[in-house]
Amino acid sequence: MKTLFIVDIQSKFRNSFNEEYLDETISYLNKKGKDFDKIVCIMEKNVSEGDYIPKEVFEKLTYYPVFKLYEASYTREKLLNSTHFNINKGEITSNVEIPMGSFIFKENGGYIIGNRTNTSISMDFVCNGLYQLLNSLRDDDITIVGGGLYNCVKKTQDFLNFMGIDSVVDKEYCYTLEEDDSCSLDRFDYYVEKRNDT
Repeated sequence: MKTLFIVDIQSKFRNSFNEEYLDETISYLNKKGKDFDKIVCIMEKNVSEGDYIPKEVFEKLTYYPVFKLYEASYTREKLLNSTHFNINKGEITSNVEIPMGSFIFKENGGYIIGNRTNTSISMDFVCNGLYQLLNSLRDDDITIVGGGLYNCVKKTQDFLNFMGIDSVVDKEYCYTLEEDDSCSLDRFDYYVEKRNDT
């Protein structure tokens, strides 16, 4: 199946894309939308009123939009309530053995995914909705559009790669973020030691 994966075409990032970009993307959806079996969308979780996906984009979706948050502070917040990790006075300990390389742990509301090297661990929290969406696309040919190209689009592709799912980014239909827009590429990086129970 062919899937078009739209990232953050929403009013929160309106400073980063103009009407021409939006018109071209809508035209692309009108012309090429029928070539895709699925059109899915993720958007930055935002509590401010009036944040929306443009109507012309929303009407083409085959699934309801999934909310996500890609910031290290969000992952840290989830680690504070984790069953696998403890944070005390800024120090992290692990309640489980963390394997070298890629790892994933089920948590309340989602998954902690990451990568361990000899010197550090990089982690992200992926909410259930996003994880289920990504997992449902496992056998699809995925094209990603939206923004920011070097931020949330890249991180979405990184998550897909982590799950062993190939995708391509159509840069012609991506925008880059202005400095005052936030869509973090950072991960929660820390050296984590296994807690020794005595």
